[in-house]
Amino acid sequence: MTSSVEQLTSTLTDQHHQIKNMMETVLTQEGADRQVAFAALCRFLAAHEAAEEECLHTPTKEELDGDTTVVDRRIEEEDEAGRSIAELERLGISSPEFRDKFENFRLAVIAHAEAEEHEELPRLSATLDELELKRMQAALARVPYLVSRNGDGGASFREHLQAARAEFRSGSPTAR
Repeated sequence: MTSSVEQLTSTLTDQHHQIKNMMETVLTQEGADRQVAFAALCRFLAAHEAAEEECLHTPTKEELDGDTTVVDRRIEEEDEAGRSIAELERLGISSPEFRDKFENFRLAVIAHAEAEEHEELPRLSATLDELELKRMQAALARVPYLVSRNGDGGASFREHLQAARAEFRSGSPTAR
């Protein structure tokens, strides 16, 4: 049987891989197909970020006494990513600036994901018991459900993020 640390790590890295693939799709598409790919990426990133807040960043800050620099950096990176997405949404996919700004965003997201996998997760997983690790795994496993629940509807990244956060905070059985 796979340990909870391995399951959590696998789910997190699988989602990061999916995000990387989705970003590549945005870069390779044109016109309406690029818009669809970008909207799908934004929905997935919003749900993923809300899950990380729930299952990774907040518990890491609580478990690591004193030096939370590694977590604080990840949160700052996510805040910057949110600002970058808002700018990309404002520019629109047909803007001449979109591709270059998106490429900068893509590289920052990849660096962020690698830091979570290699810096934050190892520090956190060493401090938690099996039950807490399983709860974290369940939160990340909810990302596809949240993406499908939030649908397309033309909402912004910020709106999708707020909806995903509300889902995690609602305390309902489906939120756990």
